[in-house]
Amino acid sequence: MANKVYMLLHTRVSDRGNSQKLIGIYDTEQAVEQSLKLVSDQKGFMNAPEGFHVQEFVINQIINDDGEVLI
Repeated sequence: MANKVYMLLHTRVSDRGNSQKLIGIYDTEQAVEQSLKLVSDQKGFMNAPEGFHVQEFVINQIINDDGEVLI
């Protein structure tokens, strides 16, 4: 089984553009869910619950080998 981490992010779309916030990086999906419960009703997040998303990464593996930065 591969070691994985989960990045919890929130993206907010407005007339002034998009803003993305990194909430945290976690070792289990359960930890992501706990953090999501803690922050989802806070100012800046509660009006845009659809903005939360999770990216999964395998540790010690090249994510992108073409030189682009992925966020």
